[in-house]
Amino acid sequence: MDEDERRAVSEELSGWEPEGLENADEVAEDLLELPPGAQFGVLRTAIPRILGPLPIDQREGFLRVLRDEIERVALGEEVYDVRAPGARGEHRARRKAALYNFLAGVSRKLHDHPPPRDLLSPTAAVLRVLGSRITDDEFDNLLAQLPKDLRDRLEEDPPPITRPRSMDASAFIGRVAEGACDGDRERAFELSAAVLRTLTERIGNAAVKARRQLPIDYLPLFQELPAEPPPGHRG
Repeated sequence: MDEDERRAVSEELSGWEPEGLENADEVAEDLLELPPGAQFGVLRTAIPRILGPLPIDQREGFLRVLRDEIERVALGEEVYDVRAPGARGEHRARRKAALYNFLAGVSRKLHDHPPPRDLLSPTAAVLRVLGSRITDDEFDNLLAQLPKDLRDRLEEDPPPITRPRSMDASAFIGRVAEGACDGDRERAFELSAAVLRTLTERIGNAAVKARRQLPIDYLPLFQELPAEPPPGHRG
């Protein structure tokens, strides 16, 4: 795994900030003092129970991180250590970086390139509308992959319904326009496309599964942004 891939995986999992790191220090010390066979037994007991309930995309992400860390140990490189004094600060910094990188991806796709810090609420508005169109399970799967601060924003104000509804792309744009763009449908189309394309880039398979639930007229929202919104998306 190269450095870019490693960074992407770290960002993908950045929302999972461990709680109670002080206790984790003690547990890690106790585990590493056990004989190798006992250590392996603990891992065989714990890891399936930790990863088993997770959505498959999140589970695969954790497994990629574990494989990468094992490879780095074999090469004599430094790896993450929960006992390190800076572990809590590292998680906070990584969480902030993941949010910034997601919102920066949205910003790059907008013609006026607004500051990423100004895009948290508009991005959440688009994802909230998406959540009202796809199944609860698929939306929960998406939430699990998002940066923690963005996930928290959506969990504080979730989609208003709990089942898929009939909503074509034009209605989707209309709801985004009302919720985030002061009624401007052109801006709503551009914002929606920027968010959904970034979603696909950043979390991949979970976004693809959600997209498969949408009608064909949503396709332009997942494609490269045109110079002007396509006909029918104007006010």
